[in-house]
Amino acid sequence: MKKFLSVWLILILLAVLSGCTSGQGDAGNLLPEVKPGRQTANFAADGTEAPAVYDFAVRLLQQSWQERQTQTENMLLAPSSVLLALTMTANGAAGDTLAQVEAAFGLPLPRLNGYLQAYVAALPRTEQGGLSVANSIWLKDDENLVVQPDFLRANAAYYGAAVYREPFDAETVAKINAWVNKHTEGMIDGILREIPPEALMYLINALAFEADWENPYREWQVQPDIFTKEDGSRAEVDFMYSTEPVYLQDENTAGFIKYYAGRDYAFVALLPAAEVRLDDYLAGLSGDKLCSLLQNAQAQEVFASIPKFTVDDALNMNEALQNMGIVNAFDPGLADLSGMAALPGGENIFINEVLHKTHIEVDEQGTRAAAVTSLGADAMLPDNPEVYLNRPFVYLLIDCREQLPLFIGVMRSPQ
Repeated sequence: MKKFLSVWLILILLAVLSGCTSGQGDAGNLLPEVKPGRQTANFAADGTEAPAVYDFAVRLLQQSWQERQTQTENMLLAPSSVLLALTMTANGAAGDTLAQVEAAFGLPLPRLNGYLQAYVAALPRTEQGGLSVANSIWLKDDENLVVQPDFLRANAAYYGAAVYREPFDAETVAKINAWVNKHTEGMIDGILREIPPEALMYLINALAFEADWENPYREWQVQPDIFTKEDGSRAEVDFMYSTEPVYLQDENTAGFIKYYAGRDYAFVALLPAAEVRLDDYLAGLSGDKLCSLLQNAQAQEVFASIPKFTVDDALNMNEALQNMGIVNAFDPGLADLSGMAALPGGENIFINEVLHKTHIEVDEQGTRAAAVTSLGADAMLPDNPEVYLNRPFVYLLIDCREQLPLFIGVMRSPQ
């Protein structure tokens, strides 16, 4: 009887405003022959990459939102983190399994590898902050598990993934949690309590973002006001007011862009029209629509407000990814991850679980993942648009160079 073993994927994201790197050390790369590095081939973007990534991000949000049908929960996810972790996995996929992943991404694997490698390599990091990326692969120390060298080399070369071989015992749990703690700057102190006996491999991606606003809020710009929820209930929260330089608008959206220091990154706020239900607004989103909103941004001052808020979210991405067409990878009888590893008994390897954690804090100084800020009401001019985020809204954290969505979230209630 054929056995089925599972590859466990854990996707971890944390965005940090200002945090100290944890004192806990890395576990140490126990496979020194697999060195993180960079491919030498040059990559030339052809203009198809950003629209494909936006399309993936919106579909991922829509599928995840359908699973969370309550009137009180917020949602935050990082499509960039999911994309990185799944692309690492795809480097070990073949046949229909690979074809389904490529279809969901909207790009062939070689192009996605080159694009993501070039993107991460060019990430700006200054004293004003930025985005950091870390990847790791954890293998069970089992002589029967034969990991394909090309799989490890590709992920070390393209994504700088460190590779560890461990006994998958309690000490391994501690090492994985220490790695998570370190690469999320201490904001997530761990991800595992135990390792199931059937687990063979963990692929982990961690993102950490920290940046101050280009124009931090002053004390007089923070005032209590009312946030009206979808059910009509009202909550008093602290709002931050400002004037922002970029206005966004389409037939059912008003929004603005608020820049972080250096203008490499920005927060994008999207407020649905008052008559449009949040569920309907999300259902009508598309990658093309988001790209169009950004491309048609208007250089016009906007009076705006955003509530201070903190959100921690945890999502199981299995169903959302399967609904996007990545089916075989989760099926023990259909998965073809033969390019990843092999077992002597012919046991099949498949994805058992994809976990995604996020954290966001928005305050006067900057953002720990995603946030919106806004404008001074006492400077109001009659011909300036107003976008006050005092009811449910959608927000993104984007890379201004590539116009890529790093984070995307839905705020139903800041309390």
